[in-house]
Amino acid sequence: AEKSAVIRAEIATAEAAKQKKRDSATKAKEAAAAKEAAKRQADKDNEMKLQAAKAKEEETRRAQEAEKARRAEQSSAAIRKAKDDTEAEKLQEDAKLAASKAEAEAIAKAIR
Repeated sequence: AEKSAVIRAEIATAEAAKQKKRDSATKAKEAAAAKEAAKRQADKDNEMKLQAAKAKEEETRRAQEAEKARRAEQSSAAIRKAKDDTEAEKLQEDAKLAASKAEAEAIAKAIR
């Protein structure tokens, strides 16, 4: 009976050691899974940051293009206005010349 009790105690100790080993392996697996999940989440976070940075870069590029187009349009409008102003001045000069010529002809006619 005493031998039997010793054997049962040894068996119980061996079972406890096996269980402890299984528990350690389970904890190690859980820790590895948690580490992997954290890595996946970090990768996902980094990808989101990268996408946000790309979107901001694209938004900045579009804003710069829009500003460039606006300035080009302003410049074109200024050039058109200057051209129109020049044409208007030329027409005004032509009208003055025509009036002077008509006046000169009228004076010449009156003298004759």
